[in-house]
Amino acid sequence: MVYQLPGPLPAGRYVMSVSGFSQSGIQLHFDIVYRHPGEPDHPITSGDSFMSASDDGGVGKGNFGAEMDGPAAPAKCDDLLVVKVKHVSGTASLVEFFSSLSIP
Repeated sequence: MVYQLPGPLPAGRYVMSVSGFSQSGIQLHFDIVYRHPGEPDHPITSGDSFMSASDDGGVGKGNFGAEMDGPAAPAKCDDLLVVKVKHVSGTASLVEFFSSLSIP
């Protein structure tokens, strides 16, 4: 997931929310970075997901997320905020993947 930034980011809490359908529990890892053209990614924060599960007509529906605190980031106008999502564990992937990110 990529978002174009208007400028610097303040210190604060990033809240990642993901929902989707899965036959078994999975664990996700999130890395939030900002990207300036021609430079390596600048890490802001990272964290592992929590999961809550429910049933949607016999198909498991999972809600995943993470709350991560991050320092102020000196991003510039038109830099990119990038969320990297990695499947860490579990036997099945998400059939659908809906996500949102709240930034400070």
